[in-house]
Amino acid sequence: MNDGTTRREFLGALAAFSLFPLEQEKPDLILHNGHVVTMNAADPVAEAVAISQGRFFAVGKNAEVMNLATPSVQKIDLEGRTVLPGFIDAHSHPAEAGLSHLRMVDCDLRSISAIQAALRERAAKTPAGEWVLGFKYDDTKTTDARPLSIADLDAAVADHPVHIEHRGGHTVYANSLGLRKAGINEKTPDPPGGKIEHDPATGKLSGRVAESAQDFFDKVIPHNFTRDDHREGVKLIPRCSPRRESLRQPKRRAIRLIYALIKTPAIPAICFIARIVSLTTGSSMPWSKRVCAPGLATSGFASVR
Repeated sequence: MNDGTTRREFLGALAAFSLFPLEQEKPDLILHNGHVVTMNAADPVAEAVAISQGRFFAVGKNAEVMNLATPSVQKIDLEGRTVLPGFIDAHSHPAEAGLSHLRMVDCDLRSISAIQAALRERAAKTPAGEWVLGFKYDDTKTTDARPLSIADLDAAVADHPVHIEHRGGHTVYANSLGLRKAGINEKTPDPPGGKIEHDPATGKLSGRVAESAQDFFDKVIPHNFTRDDHREGVKLIPRCSPRRESLRQPKRRAIRLIYALIKTPAIPAICFIARIVSLTTGSSMPWSKRVCAPGLATSGFASVR
């Protein structure tokens, strides 16, 4: 090189220059005219969000974000619908939990006596002979240092069949009438992959039924949820969160979220959405778009009021 630059220095500079793109990055998707919850206390709600290659690119007012649009960008008018970032949770069933709150007793209580009281209260409002159902029971959270027994449930409710789901999902607890309704007696053999527990001291039923043996109950407990039940259940999802008030939004229509945690540590964004639904009219748009890049692990969804 005549200017004193060596060939090696020139090639090194050229290689460094190639690391920077000549073309400015642009979004490939813009969601606008919405109620975007940013989770930023200083600026909690925005009107629009732009996404580029699976990353959040910009959040702000409609005019600001739409100004970034190119002719090729996909634009979705949210028509005032609410958008939430994905919820990061190892394992959740928000829709199912909402339905459970409609029909079942919340047994996430700190003592067996408190659970018995809640069951008695529900039984008093339940037509004779119908099931009294409970969920979210966790024996590791009660002060009794033992699980529910058939005697506990019989003492609480004797004239209704009782069925309590353990929070882990692998076991249930029933009273004597509930076991009889399910066709379980002391001589019923364990089904393949299941366990009907007996008291080791007496050989009598303990009330605990595990794994595939739960199928006995599935055959006799009604599961007749309607579309209206699903709508009402969605409204109860915030009960699952200690910050439930932060989930309440003024719009009754909502966006259904398909969320994803991006595996690459260098990309901290959480994927936004996908499918627009109306929980009041029951209508939904006939498309689904997941705003994610390759290499993502997707899980679950959530909807709010």
